[in-house]
Amino acid sequence: MEFKKHRFLYLIFVFIFLISAPLVIFYASGWRYDFKRNKITKTGSFAINTFPAEAKVYINGKSQKQSIFKKIMFYKKIFKTRQLGGLTPSLLTNFVPDEYLVEIKKENYQTWQKKLIIEKEKTTIIKNADLFLEKPEIELLTEKNIISQKMSPDQKKIAYLSEDKKNYSLEVIDLKNKKTNILYQSPSLESLISWSPDGENILIKEKSGDYLVIFLYNSKKTLSLKEFLPTNNPPPLFFEKKWRGVKWKNNSTILGLLGDDLYQINLIQKTSQFLYKIKNSDYLIKNNNLYYFSNLGGQTYLEEVNLSSKKIYPVTALPYSENYKFINITSVLIGAINEKNNFLFLINPLIREENKNIILKAEAKKWQFDSSDNLLIYNNDFEISIFNLKEKKKEIITRRSEEIGEAIFYYLSNSIIFDSKNSIYAIETDKRDRQNIFQLISVKKINDFYISDSPKILYLIGEIENKKGLYKITIQ
Repeated sequence: MEFKKHRFLYLIFVFIFLISAPLVIFYASGWRYDFKRNKITKTGSFAINTFPAEAKVYINGKSQKQSIFKKIMFYKKIFKTRQLGGLTPSLLTNFVPDEYLVEIKKENYQTWQKKLIIEKEKTTIIKNADLFLEKPEIELLTEKNIISQKMSPDQKKIAYLSEDKKNYSLEVIDLKNKKTNILYQSPSLESLISWSPDGENILIKEKSGDYLVIFLYNSKKTLSLKEFLPTNNPPPLFFEKKWRGVKWKNNSTILGLLGDDLYQINLIQKTSQFLYKIKNSDYLIKNNNLYYFSNLGGQTYLEEVNLSSKKIYPVTALPYSENYKFINITSVLIGAINEKNNFLFLINPLIREENKNIILKAEAKKWQFDSSDNLLIYNNDFEISIFNLKEKKKEIITRRSEEIGEAIFYYLSNSIIFDSKNSIYAIETDKRDRQNIFQLISVKKINDFYISDSPKILYLIGEIENKKGLYKITIQ
């Protein structure tokens, strides 16, 4: 009798094992019962990363926990890191195919949310979702009436012209230690032109038309470009020679026009050299080639001259205008902007077939490349667009009824920062479902804004609560 009981129990356990083992294997393999469709199906997963990290993830309103046993492989493959712990990055598994509402929440931050599709045996990735503070931290760095400003090439300093009782000052602020250095003061200062490529010199212009080079690490040393005026062929007495169209070629060389004559000025050797004659045109030098515009027969032509051989090559034809300016886009591409109608052309001069070398035509009053020089962001008054250079593909990010000032990439190019109607916003580039858009700050007046060399910080030149100046705004 006892033997029969043991045998019976044994058979029951075998039966339970035979029934449950396949179910456990199916479950471990990612199979689930889909109650919505009344069938067994393979599942999918979410891979979610945020900046900043350690945010809570909610799926259809339910707080989620990540799959711990898959962490190391997941982090290494998706997010290139083995860091463990925290809330995000997260790998969330075993979701039957369907549409889900994903919400990402962090204390004191605005909520990110989006409806996303899960497909069987696939991972839906949310990579580097930007979270922004509900109340950004605002710090006034300098209270001045700033009339012109430029950020340094390394994004670590800002140079600006300030006005005080008709006296003008050129100052530079170090964004890390917040120290300000007055480099030059004069009642005749007119404009801040540009930084040298290495960020060690600044080019400014005076009301007299004279250009000055200000040496950042020797505030007592300035250099007037008047010193480089050629002495041969003196002008008539009623005409004073003045430089125009002055711009940097490299750290020690400046280019400038005298009339129609283009010169190269060597700041170290203190010499000027005639390069070429250009008639009523802007110019650009790339790889020992000079580019300029010429108008003929109701058409504008972009022409190339090799500065060694002086051989001329017609690059492409453009709609007629006397208002074209060059933009030094990348190491290869040339940008031409018609300042009269804000129409931008991207041109590849290496393509020697006319009209096939224009890779983009677009209305653009502002533009910027990302750090990889692969994505171009540009905007007109009411649209923000991105152009992918590799794929030759244009994508409209957003349209607005209110005028847009300027749009720039933020951090890893997953978000775009832009201003409109004295407010600054962030909009994500991910266009699945609806785009998340966050209002960061609303102020009295925006003159300009910059992103620092590291994330989280935005610098604003404008007016907040009746105080004009340069502000540091922590947005993450």
